[in-house]
Amino acid sequence: LLSASVFAENSVTADAWGTAFMVMGREKAMDLVSTLNGMDLYLIYGKEDGGMGAWFTNNLKEAF
Repeated sequence: LLSASVFAENSVTADAWGTAFMVMGREKAMDLVSTLNGMDLYLIYGKEDGGMGAWFTNNLKEAF
């Protein structure tokens, strides 16, 4: 996991969850954020072929 951008009710919450998601890794972060109300997540991660990938919650579809 290279980056975790969290969109939440306030910056303290977003910062805390961003750190937690970075520590837990991509798969666990993707699973956990779906259980949290009022929070969206944008992840950038390294792929096995050396490239980069991105994943984001459904609420962010129109933004990206």
